[in-house]
Amino acid sequence: MRNVALHVIRLDDLDADLVAAAERVTGDGSTVMYEFSVWSAQQTLLSGRASIVVTGSPHE
Repeated sequence: MRNVALHVIRLDDLDADLVAAAERVTGDGSTVMYEFSVWSAQQTLLSGRASIVVTGSPHE
């Protein structure tokens, strides 16, 4: 996780539904980077970037 910005103190006390989205920014065979955000009622609540390390195959 990098550049994580939390724009509210809590997420569990909101009345509206939470919506999450992620978009792949870059990646190769072993690492993938995503930008993500969570919002509610058109207000951004949380955003940042996440790197995922891919190891092996689930069928190995």
